[in-house]
Amino acid sequence: MESAGEDSAAVPATLKDSLMARLDRLDEARDVAQIAAVVGRQFAFALLAAITSRDRAALDAALDKLIMAGIVFPEGRGVERSFSFKHALVRDAAYESLLLGRRREWHERIARALEQSFPELVTNEPEVLAYHFAEAGLLPPACDYRMRAGDRAVERSAYQEAVAHLAALPKRATNASSTPVPGNPRTPFDHAESCGYARAEYRPAEVPSLS
Repeated sequence: MESAGEDSAAVPATLKDSLMARLDRLDEARDVAQIAAVVGRQFAFALLAAITSRDRAALDAALDKLIMAGIVFPEGRGVERSFSFKHALVRDAAYESLLLGRRREWHERIARALEQSFPELVTNEPEVLAYHFAEAGLLPPACDYRMRAGDRAVERSAYQEAVAHLAALPKRATNASSTPVPGNPRTPFDHAESCGYARAEYRPAEVPSLS
């Protein structure tokens, strides 16, 4: 699953207005586009169904409308079906049209739904949960899943990736690296040490934050 990019550039104002006018013409389907945009450029029907209050028939109708309008396109069928925004700028415009508070609410709902209903993704792509919890402003679970992602990278000897996950830890976590994350006895410094970064004279305050 592809999450929304952490460093995507803001959509230029005039282009954003044009894209939002296009979305506004879709009525209720616009809301579905906004929620899907929080998931990321690519999103699964199963996850969208898990986080919205719409029944499957209404969700199907909204997605059909988005497909007809050229906003999204289908990528799979049946249980595993998923969709992608046709253009990254459309996804970005839909995402930026949400107020910050609403974005955070949806990021948390997505993260909780992944925890509850998508165990395989939790195991194989913990960085996705780390991203959504961080965007929701929930530091402890964001750090927990980011360290899990780093540990998985270490297990594959992908040390550069492990260091990247450490760098992506929220700044407050790297500035308090000796403090365990609630629910996880390991600390950001433990993660740094396991990937060899500590042996390179790691200093928490020097680690850039991507959050």
